[in-house]
Amino acid sequence: MSTSAGHADAGYDRPYRDMATFARVTQWLLYASAAVSAAGFYFSGLGGDGSTLVASAPPAPIEAVVGLLEFPLWIANVVTVLRWTYVANANARALGATDLTVTPLMSILWYFIPLANLWMPLQGMREIWKGSVKPHDWETVGTPPPLIFWWLFWLAAGISATIALPMMLEAAGRQPFDPEGATTLLLGAEGLIAISNLLMIPAALLLAMIIGRVEALQAAHRGSAEALA
Repeated sequence: MSTSAGHADAGYDRPYRDMATFARVTQWLLYASAAVSAAGFYFSGLGGDGSTLVASAPPAPIEAVVGLLEFPLWIANVVTVLRWTYVANANARALGATDLTVTPLMSILWYFIPLANLWMPLQGMREIWKGSVKPHDWETVGTPPPLIFWWLFWLAAGISATIALPMMLEAAGRQPFDPEGATTLLLGAEGLIAISNLLMIPAALLLAMIIGRVEALQAAHRGSAEALA
């Protein structure tokens, strides 16, 4: 096994790191995120009894718990997914994948660069996948449909939530002098958030599946290399 990423990948010839336990933790956090998103969609009114999205009474205890879990779970998912992405990219290189265009660092930074974050994170994940399937011949590997669907769901969920935020802020500003207009805006914003929650369910489940598969592929290559050593 080549432990060097070669001339084009100088500086990334780091040893392979076992991420099996961390990958499982990341997967379970994604499963939890899917469950919370499903609950959020149900309590929005779109997935439940069809009642109005604008709350007229205090939320039920379980709804309140879901609301409290959303933000810390989102932070946990961001940290673990980005950490796994960085190491998975580095591990693909350690297994022999050379000339990857997205570095371990950029595989996470692309998520935070406007416009480029619409497609470059997918490019980084594609290279992780390809470099895990055939480290020494990754350019011949195709992109599996689940990876494309994951990104489409993820992107659509993020765009829906991003559009909803300024609508909610505007609704809050209008409330004192235009309550009807504020209610209309709030209905639209909460509808978008409900759609975002719905889209996050398959996005989280598909990403969990991708992480599990990449981890298994990399571990298999690592085991084969050690057996031949």
